[in-house]
Amino acid sequence: MEIFNSIITLAFMYLGILTLSSISSIISERVGIVNIGVNGTIVFGATIYMIFASIFSSRGSFEASSWLQIPLFIISGLAGIAFSSLHGYATIKLKANQIISGVAMNILAPAMTLLVLFVFGEAGRMNYNVPELAIGNNASAEITGIFSLSSFVMILVVVVSMIMLNKTSWGLRLKSVGENPQASDAAGINVNSFKWQGVLISGLLAGFAGAMFMASTRTSGNTFQGSVEGLGFLSLAIMIVGRWKIIPSLFVSVAFSFLLSISYNFTQLVPKDYSNYQFLVLAVPYVVTLIAMVAFAKGSIGPKAAGIPYDKTLR
Repeated sequence: MEIFNSIITLAFMYLGILTLSSISSIISERVGIVNIGVNGTIVFGATIYMIFASIFSSRGSFEASSWLQIPLFIISGLAGIAFSSLHGYATIKLKANQIISGVAMNILAPAMTLLVLFVFGEAGRMNYNVPELAIGNNASAEITGIFSLSSFVMILVVVVSMIMLNKTSWGLRLKSVGENPQASDAAGINVNSFKWQGVLISGLLAGFAGAMFMASTRTSGNTFQGSVEGLGFLSLAIMIVGRWKIIPSLFVSVAFSFLLSISYNFTQLVPKDYSNYQFLVLAVPYVVTLIAMVAFAKGSIGPKAAGIPYDKTLR
């Protein structure tokens, strides 16, 4: 039963991160901005979470209060907005190559994390004690741990995103900007304004994903070194397989989340003699990603204007 609980709770942790980061990518591309820097934004959000969690933990009266995760999530989301604004400035204002800008963000974020750990950490680490806000005393050992702040945020984001993108005039305008910015501009839509909104909302969600990564009881200040296991890159594949739609991407995220969870719990599922094969099993989710990309990418058609800088002089 304990291994079952461990698989379920870890899968839900991955599900929250993958779902939010895939929706983050979807919203950015819906306005025509390719954001492969989502992994870097997740790293930056996680870094800011770590910094403020360490500050809060240093104050005795606040130590071990799981309710501190609420302001930490908000701070991480704001950090994601600030970091993604760099991508927005480069791609919208300067009309730089979106792929190069995204790669730069993915390089910059881990470097900033290592710098923070070197300057402010102890032996390359930054310790903190902010338990996960979830039902149960130990979210990693109890199945009730899936009822957490991360799960609530994930459900809220999915519902709000579905409504805003598909049931409001704002969502229709947002998607029209990614399909044909010239036509949208001719219809009186402020194209650059919607592009900025898409990029900043994308950063907000990626920042939340970074907070989820750090909020999990599986992660602590002792282990975070600027890596989020490539989950941001995996979310890009999920977005493509899900054909730039939220609900299909959610189902794909569920599948990959359980693959990741099972691979990390592999040593507890097999006899000890086979435990040495865990590193091969850990590669399975990413191999499946490559296979899924080959199988589904050809038939997946994203927003037509994605990756194309908008210049109103070209009308």
